[in-house]
Parts: sequence; C-alpha cells; structure tokens
Amino acid sequence: MVGKTRTVGMNGKPLKSALHHWWPRGLSELWKDKDGSVTRIAWDGKTLRAPPKQFGAITNGHHVKLNGPWAGTIEPLFDDADSAMPSLAVKLESLSCIDVTDNATIDKRITPHEITSDDRKLLGEALASLLVRCPANRNRLHLTTERFWGRTGDQVGRHDDTLIALNINQHYRQIVQSLERGGKIVLLRSGDREFIMGEGYLNTLIGNTVELHYHCLAPLTPTLAVLAFAPRRYWTNPAICTVGLTPTEVTTVNEVTQIYSRDYIFCRNEVPKLIDAFSAREFRVVQYHRFEWLDMMMQAVASYAPKRNIS
Repeated sequence: MVGKTRTVGMNGKPLKSALHHWWPRGLSELWKDKDGSVTRIAWDGKTLRAPPKQFGAITNGHHVKLNGPWAGTIEPLFDDADSAMPSLAVKLESLSCIDVTDNATIDKRITPHEITSDDRKLLGEALASLLVRCPANRNRLHLTTERFWGRTGDQVGRHDDTLIALNINQHYRQIVQSLERGGKIVLLRSGDREFIMGEGYLNTLIGNTVELHYHCLAPLTPTLAVLAFAPRRYWTNPAICTVGLTPTEVTTVNEVTQIYSRDYIFCRNEVPKLIDAFSAREFRVVQYHRFEWLDMMMQAVASYAPKRNIS
C-alpha cells in the first residue's frame, strides 16, 4: 500500500552514510530555470545558483541508529510519494483556472474539478511527506527531545537524530491518515508571479494522532501551491478546486514561507524581497497558524456550493 512501507532493517550491518532529501529531487527538478539551476537565498541575502539535486538534503536524516535488529532507515517510507509527486504536480498544474482580475472576490475565482481516489490519496501522501521531513519540523522534534531528555542528564546529541527519525516515521503515518479523511484541497495558482520554496510550511498537523480539523499550505512548483484544510463544516463536493491568486496574494504566500524558514529559501526566476522574520534566522510561525487572507480563502471554499456539471 502506498505510503506504508516498513522501516528497512540492515540485518546487523553498519548503516552507510547517505543524503536524505526532505525536498524530493523529482519535485525540485520542477523549479529549474532555463539554465537548469535553482537559486538558494540565505537568511543574510547571499545567493547560490546550482542544480536542484544539490539542495534540500540532510546527511543520514532518516537513519535509525540502534543496536541489534532495530537498526535501519525509514527512507523507503517516502519512495512511493516521491516517485509520484512530479507527475502529479504537473497534472494538477494542467487543471483549468479562472483568469484573475484584481477586483474579483475569492468565490468568483473558484473552479471546481474532479480527482480520482488514487490521485487524492497520492496528493495526501505527498503533502504529508513534505510536512513531516522539512527542517522546521525536524527542529520542532529536536526541541521536544531536548526538553524531555536533556533534564535527565542523558546525552541528547547522541540519540537526537534517531529519535527524530522514529518520530518522523510515526507522525508521517498519522498525518497521511488525517489527509485521507476528507477535507478540501485548493490548488493556488500564481499567474504571472512565482511562489518560493522554504524549509517549513504553515501546518497545524502535528502527527501525534489522527486529526479531523486542520489546515496546511505548501508550494509544490513555482506556479502551484496547495492548501489542504478540514473545517468543522463544509460542502464535501468538490473535493478539489483551483483558485487564481492576485500578485498581492502571491506575495503574502511567499512571506508566510519566509516566516516558516530559517536558513534558506529557494526560487526559480523571481527573487523575493526578504522580510525581517526570515532575516532573524529563526524558525517562526504565524500566530495560531492563521492570518486574515487564509481565513477568507478557507471560508470561501468551504461555503462554495458547486453546480451540477463539473468538468
């Protein structure tokens, strides 16, 4: 079953050092400019252009370093989602979208679509894999292990990576189940502007249990970001829709990405203006993971009553 691969044991053999990508290589390929490079922007404004495969990786980030038969790696857990993500993103980008005018309200920009159960499942797993592996989530897990283990006098650094990997393994499964249980998917289209990629995402899914009410926002390509949410009350159909954004709204999404990043953000052609929250070099969050524009978007989509004929 997709997304349910077990941890791979090494049968007592030593774990080989490896780069584990939190930004899947197939997905980062979609961010290449005409020269085949992605631009990385550091918190201090320094830039670096390089092939996308050189970015978004952590050395041994998914290794479980324990004695005996429990040693292994959780990297194969994400193989199915990573393989499907590039073609799925291209398919979602091909869905029709209403041309945006500055004075058009959100409800006038909603285009409903159908999605197969298989694609809906793959999208949920793709989002979960991004949310759980990103550096911002790893930092949150590190702070948690430091808080609970550091007070005991244990050597946290010795166990930290393994504890993070074990938590990622469990949380991924729970987040997948949350995203598979209904909710709404909004495909945000950037128009003539471009989204940026970052080290974290606006996300209320913690992964400790299956959550029925949540919202998360993640860019997939320079022209496509995904908003997934499950409010307390909403029309179940359509399960997925596209909404074209104004230039100001694209800037808002990009600023949120900067807030949830610490060291680096990434772009294709359009270099964003850095904001103070990113330049502070801290993983920060929007208060309660909510802001006015996002609330307006979720309310408009949740209350959207579809017409009978959906193309």
